[in-house]
Amino acid sequence: MKAITNILIIVFVSSLFSCKSNKNDSDNKQTKHEIEISFQKQLLSSIPNYAQSADYNRHVFSPTGKTVAVIITRAKKSHLLVNNVHGKEYDAISFPLFSLDGENVAYIASSNSKELVVLNNKEGKGYKNIENLTFSPDGKKIAYIAEEDKKSCVVIDTNENKKYDGVSKLIFSQDGKNIAYIAEENKKHFVVVNNTKMKDYDNILELSFSSDDSTTITTVGINKKGDEIKDMLVIGDKEITEFDDSYGAKVSSLGDIAYNVKHKNKYFTVVKNKSLGEEYESAYFNNFSPDGQHYCFTGKRKDSTFLIVDNSHIYQYKSIWNPVFSPNGERIAFSASDGKTYFVVVDGQRGKDYESVWEPLFSPDGKHFAYIALNKNKFYVVNDGNESEGYESVFKNYSFSSMFQVSTYRRGAIVFSQDGKLAYVASKAAKYFVVVNGRKSSTYDFIGGLSIIDHKDFAEIQDEKGIMQFCPSQVGSSILVGSSDDYIISQPVIYFNKDCSIVSFGARIQKDIWWNTLKTN
Repeated sequence: MKAITNILIIVFVSSLFSCKSNKNDSDNKQTKHEIEISFQKQLLSSIPNYAQSADYNRHVFSPTGKTVAVIITRAKKSHLLVNNVHGKEYDAISFPLFSLDGENVAYIASSNSKELVVLNNKEGKGYKNIENLTFSPDGKKIAYIAEEDKKSCVVIDTNENKKYDGVSKLIFSQDGKNIAYIAEENKKHFVVVNNTKMKDYDNILELSFSSDDSTTITTVGINKKGDEIKDMLVIGDKEITEFDDSYGAKVSSLGDIAYNVKHKNKYFTVVKNKSLGEEYESAYFNNFSPDGQHYCFTGKRKDSTFLIVDNSHIYQYKSIWNPVFSPNGERIAFSASDGKTYFVVVDGQRGKDYESVWEPLFSPDGKHFAYIALNKNKFYVVNDGNESEGYESVFKNYSFSSMFQVSTYRRGAIVFSQDGKLAYVASKAAKYFVVVNGRKSSTYDFIGGLSIIDHKDFAEIQDEKGIMQFCPSQVGSSILVGSSDDYIISQPVIYFNKDCSIVSFGARIQKDIWWNTLKTN
């Protein structure tokens, strides 16, 4: 039996594709894109009377809040309604995708057994299958994977790249200048970056640009080698070391690398070239602080979980999850359990016991924290240890693709403003509303609507606790959308304006879809 070696590859694009070396240091920092969010109340569209009830929540707001696209179905045909302008009918259409600046909207349409991309009502070429439709973060390019005659290629705008036996996992870098994907040819797999082919492997499992710059690619590959099963860490074309298994690589904002390994039946983590956590039965790296100065990982031994911060501060509970650093890296919070109850620990201080708790978040200055908790079928938002009233549901935040960060505006389903105001979306009696510093907005039939990239890989709509959860394989320009066969439920997004005096959000009242505002004072 032939052995299999997993390859963990860190590729620095700058060294491979002649990026200029005389750029300012700021060019290498995390890319954030400016967009103009609307803070004007406006009726964007009305669902037509003939629409089915399932169409009522099948809408997607542009990231700017100035446009809404609604999927309408009639007589087994579907079309897109964009700000009350009806598009062409097709046999079926995918969820629409907006560019980050909100200027472009695209979707995949099915017609006469062919699939085609429709960009701003202009039809592209028809193929047997199209997937992975995505805009570059700067909105200047659109790309997707197309299949025809048992061959696949990446199409960028209208230009077809080289055809291969298979193509998957198409991604842009944060600045939109680099594009990468996994290709297959003659039963070998390799990464293609900016049309340049890299090393062959028997399989490649993961591909991503680093969340902290646009020049580092991480992939996890598999190779057959010798009689042993080994994983290899590869930087560029250089194989650094090998283990039985490696996974979960992360790169800090300072360029430090961390990853998890299995070696000789031991699970541990490697941070800055140091092996950590070998004294535990297993160890897993969690994350770096935003400034890259701190890190944490969890270790397990018997019935206990340990959270280790900077390999010095240790916290111990039966279970620990969701550790997060404050933006300045000076504080840490996490969810935990003693086996009977659940609670949040902030700076080592255990909070109130609940039946369940969700991931904590810090304010931008790190002075405040908040999280969602469940007790006796009621959801509470806990802000600096103070409970809100009980709600039927509260929308939680999800991990956003870092390439879609907005530099000026604070946004999320539960979010702190720059000056420490807390806003979130909750519901009672099947009505939705926004709460800002304890003040409620008017009620709506639905709040939410936003962009996605991949429309095929979804998890469950709602978890066992009643919290909305959606897991598409990639994230769109704002946050996530979940789907079932009959309807869409989308996580709402709340934006604070620059002086934190107004929040804006999308909502539906009966058949009217609005972009709404609420004063925070």
